[in-house]
Amino acid sequence: MKTLWTVPLVLGMFCMANVACTADTGEDTTGGASDGDENKEVSEDELRSSLYTGSALPAKTLAWTVDDGPNGSTVEIAKYLAEEGVPATFFVLGRQVTGTSTRDSWVAKGKPGVTAAMKTVLDTVVGLPVKGSNLHHLIASHTFTHGDPMVSLTTTARQGEMRDAMTLIEPWIEGRMHLVRTPYGSWSSNVFKDLSAVSGSSTYVGNIFWNAGGDFDCVLNGSTWTCPNGAADWACWKPGKGRPAVSPEVCAQGYLNEIEGRGGKRGVVLTHDVSANSLAMTKIVIPALKAKGYTFVRLDQVPQINADLKAVGATPAPALSTPTAPPATTPACREGGVYCGGMYSKIGGEKGTLYRCVNGKISIMYHCADTCKSQPSGTPDSCRSDGVSGP
Repeated sequence: MKTLWTVPLVLGMFCMANVACTADTGEDTTGGASDGDENKEVSEDELRSSLYTGSALPAKTLAWTVDDGPNGSTVEIAKYLAEEGVPATFFVLGRQVTGTSTRDSWVAKGKPGVTAAMKTVLDTVVGLPVKGSNLHHLIASHTFTHGDPMVSLTTTARQGEMRDAMTLIEPWIEGRMHLVRTPYGSWSSNVFKDLSAVSGSSTYVGNIFWNAGGDFDCVLNGSTWTCPNGAADWACWKPGKGRPAVSPEVCAQGYLNEIEGRGGKRGVVLTHDVSANSLAMTKIVIPALKAKGYTFVRLDQVPQINADLKAVGATPAPALSTPTAPPATTPACREGGVYCGGMYSKIGGEKGTLYRCVNGKISIMYHCADTCKSQPSGTPDSCRSDGVSGP
C-alpha cells in the first residue's frame, strides 16, 4: 500500500513523501475522488507518513517557511532573510495575490488575475539573492482561501482551492517546483485522492508540514507570558479574547525552545507574515540560532522533498545528505489530533482551549476567543467563533 504514495510518475498522482511526521487532522469521512478503483484507503500510520517534514536533515539544519501572504511585512521579511543568508519558501494565498476575500468571491468577480501591486511583491521576493549562496527565495501554494480545513471541504472545493491558487502563482514558480502546503496542514487520504485527480497535479509535491512553529504552547501567568515548549507566531499576536499579545521576544524564545527541544534540532520551521511582529520575532530568532551553530537550507534541499521534486521533473537545488533517522516512538495520543480541553474532555486541560497531539504528547494549540466546539469523531475540534488565521 505504501507504493500508492511513492510512484507519482507511474500513477499520475500528486507526489507524497514517505518520511515520518505528524498530521494536523484526524480521519476524513467526506468522500474521495473514486472509491471503486485501486486507490483504496490507507491506514492512519501510512497517511501520516505522506506529510513532508525536515526530520531527515542533518543536526542543526533548518528550512525556513513563511505562510499566509503576501502581506504588508512580506517584502521586509524576505529582504531580512536574504541578507542573513536564509533561503525561505513563501506559501502564498490566492485571495491575497488577487485582492479578494475567498475563492467564491473571486469567481463571482470574474476570476481576476494577480494585482499589479502583488506582482511587484512577488517579483521582489523571488528576485532577492540569498547572501552566501546562488539561491533565491521560493514561492509556493498555500491554496486559495485559507478558510475551513481541507478535510471539511467538498471534492469540488478542494480541487478548486489548489488548482486556482497554483495557476495564479505559476509565473513565480522556480524550476517547476510546485510545492503545496494546505491550511492548518489539513490532510487525509480522501483529500489526497481528490487533489491527485486534478489535471497537472502529478507535478505537485506536498503536503509540506513542519517540525516547529505550529503550536501555540504559551502560558499566561497574570500578565506575563512564557512559551516553555514552543510558539506559533500568528497566535502570539492574537492569543484570544481578553488576553494580551505575546511579545516578539517571548514568542521568539518559544521558537528557540521548540527547535532545541521537541523539534529535534533540525527540520522545517513554520512562520507567518501576517504582522510586523513576525518580522521583529524573526530578527531575534535568526541571530540566536546562528549563535547556536544552526545553518539554513532551502526547502527543496530537504532530502525527500528534493528526491520527489526530481521524480516529477522539477529542478531543485542540490540535496543535503540524509543522517541516520532516530528510532520511532509510540505516541500516547492520536498524532495530529486536535481536541477541546475541559473537565469532560478525554484529554483534560483548560476549558475553551484547543490542544494538539504532537510527538505523542498534548500541547496547547490555541486559546479560543469564545468557546471550543467538539466535532464528531474523526474531525478536528475547533474554536466556535474565532475568525483567526493559522498555520
